[in-house]
Amino acid sequence: HLNSFITLLFISLFIAISSIAVAYRWKIIITSMGENISIINASKNVIIGSFFNQFLPSTFGGDF
Repeated sequence: HLNSFITLLFISLFIAISSIAVAYRWKIIITSMGENISIINASKNVIIGSFFNQFLPSTFGGDF
C-alpha cells in the first residue's frame, strides 16, 4: 500500500507542476496581448480545461 501511495503522490506532484508550467505559458501569451492575469487564475483555468478535456465527449472539451 505504501508503494501505491508514493506512486499516487508522485503523479499528483507531476500534474501540479505541469499545470503551473502551462498556466505560466498562458500568462505570457495573455500578457503579450495586453491583458493581465495572475498565475493563480491562469492555473484555475488550466485545471478546469483539463477536467473538461477528460470528461466531455471528444467534440467538446476544455477549449470549448
